Amino acid sequence: MTDTQITIGHTTAQSGTLAVYGQIATGIETYLSAVNNAGGITDANGVSRTLNLSIKDDGYDSARTIPLVDEFINSKQVFSLLTLGSPNTMRTYDKVNRSCVPQPLVASLATSGPEVFIAMTAGTSCTQTVVEAASNGVKATASYLFQPSVCKSNAFLGRDKVGGDGSATNGWWVIGGGVKALESPAFDNDVWAQQSRELLTAAGVDWARNPTYFAGAARWGWTLQQLFTVASQLNGGLTRVNLMVALRNMDMTAPFLLEGIRFTLNGSSDGYLTEGSEIARYDASQQAFSRVGDVLDISGTTPPCVWRTASAACDKPRLHCRGGNLHQRSRQWGTAVS
Repeated sequence: MTDTQITIGHTTAQSGTLAVYGQIATGIETYLSAVNNAGGITDANGVSRTLNLSIKDDGYDSARTIPLVDEFINSKQVFSLLTLGSPNTMRTYDKVNRSCVPQPLVASLATSGPEVFIAMTAGTSCTQTVVEAASNGVKATASYLFQPSVCKSNAFLGRDKVGGDGSATNGWWVIGGGVKALESPAFDNDVWAQQSRELLTAAGVDWARNPTYFAGAARWGWTLQQLFTVASQLNGGLTRVNLMVALRNMDMTAPFLLEGIRFTLNGSSDGYLTEGSEIARYDASQQAFSRVGDVLDISGTTPPCVWRTASAACDKPRLHCRGGNLHQRSRQWGTAVS
């Protein structure tokens, strides 16, 4: 961090089979550009800084993520990190923690006669999974087929993507994470959808072609803006400690979430911003997911997890980070105990 700029390192897939998923970065850049054009982030001392996203392509290959994270930490000395992908994040989790670099937002078809089929994928492989399941008999034999939340869009599942009359997608389920499908006509009158579409269109981004842009601009970008704004106003201005204090105390109404889904953390006892979802099933005749039942929210009930790569299991979280950068969170804003 300098007197004029905050640099955030971001590893993502800009090449390979999941390159379309990596366009989240384009959405983040678009949103942060608007924030910077409006004056950036001003701290408690009146110092204004822009938010710079430094992007490195790892092709969604966790082996390539490791040296890129090393470069961000050791050479570029970024203020914080974003890593795209569960395997990529898990391979670098301990390294980032030991370096005391905040990592505030992490995201994380061969079978015979399954009763339940769960696709954990993204981008163009969302479409490929539907087509393959329809052709190899899995769709006919499985009682339930699930797509991940990042695939719940006609940009991946519509009839023009899966072919024919679109029936290959009919009946697929999704646990959608409570996120609004901002590209969908169902949200044409939603204020945040309108603003997000206008922002992306003004930047020359074809959001209708790929809804992943919304994940970057309307979700990650908005969250980063709130996080850095609050952290900058805490006692001592923007520091890595204050960034984590702001994150661990976050309790906001997120404009990109469905009504009834909370966006909140509670210190070290609750490490998940959202713990809720809608459940929906795809109706090919309507070319849309149709919600089944009410929105579910179980905020604060999921046990915290410190992932250990060696054991492939969760440990209980521990307060650590030598040098005083990670902290025990206080109930009061702006107070941190090293």
